[in-house]
Amino acid sequence: MVTEPGPVTVGVGERVTLELRSNPTTGYSWELTVAPDSAVVRIVSDDYVPPALPIPGAGGSQRIVVEGVEAGTAALEFGYRRPWETDAPPAETAAFDVTVS
Repeated sequence: MVTEPGPVTVGVGERVTLELRSNPTTGYSWELTVAPDSAVVRIVSDDYVPPALPIPGAGGSQRIVVEGVEAGTAALEFGYRRPWETDAPPAETAAFDVTVS
């Protein structure tokens, strides 16, 4: 599991989970801002995982599972934003440079 933006290495046919802190009670969620090269990597799933303790307003994490398709490199970029604020820049960004070997 990768919890910090940066370089990621995965094998062809292998999967890696990217985990980003998230709190949808604020209206924010992570969304893909730069799509990866689908010939190199694909997004398998994107799910919110609530906190271990059910405290009102507490944040959890968003887990994005990616799979290596073919050897190469691909960039994944995410923005933490409210979907209805289309003209506002993301509150945070996260970039992952994925190398598939």
